[in-house]
Amino acid sequence: MFRQVALEHERQLKFAALSGRETYKHQATKQRLSKSGHMEYFSDLHLNQGTRSSVWKESVVRRLTQEGLNVVHIDDDLRSGLCVARVNDSYQDEERVLVYMMRNISNHPRLLKRARVDIPDNLVFVHSFKEAADD
Repeated sequence: MFRQVALEHERQLKFAALSGRETYKHQATKQRLSKSGHMEYFSDLHLNQGTRSSVWKESVVRRLTQEGLNVVHIDDDLRSGLCVARVNDSYQDEERVLVYMMRNISNHPRLLKRARVDIPDNLVFVHSFKEAADD
């Protein structure tokens, strides 16, 4: 579905996995994504080379959008998801970044409400990779 919409609007769409884990965990990250079958959703895998995870993810997505790509990002860390989602603020009349946030206890709706966290329109909560892929 995403690819069809991108083609209709003459846009490229990149499904990229960004891992903020430490360098020594890169091999395990690749193995886990492959073994779980999740790599089939991604065309690229970007691995953090040592900076803060949320800032690094934002910089990768910002670079991809500057290259003219639209980015669909799936994350389980709210801080990272919010950083990536704000890249969209650089494009006033376009939706260039869509973030799917995997539901977990740390981003439970009651906690977010209590903390008064503003969720941008381009950040969507899902329960699984399949739910994001079917959206």
